Amino acid sequence: MSIRNVSSLRGVPCPDAYRTAAVHRAAPQPATRAAILGTAFDVVAELGYARLTIEKVAAQAGVGKQTIYRWWPNKGALVLDAVLERSLGAGSRATCPTAVTSRTT
Repeated sequence: MSIRNVSSLRGVPCPDAYRTAAVHRAAPQPATRAAILGTAFDVVAELGYARLTIEKVAAQAGVGKQTIYRWWPNKGALVLDAVLERSLGAGSRATCPTAVTSRTT
């Protein structure tokens, strides 16, 4: 996992744990990353955030819990990446957008 611009998401700060993720770890293989993020998105859509567990995502994606924790420090970071990946399109590297400086009403 590489460090991303995670200063804020539409003016809401991203979690500190996500901002300080390790930079020296190799990124997961694209197929593994896609399986984990796709499964995380599907599980949160089906069960909701509160009932999502890393164990359930790992089992359905066919990986171990440690594989997920190696690149995502917690379920919040995993779900954020899954939602951003889905909204930005497959194959793109998700990043938190910069803060919104003005609003239109």
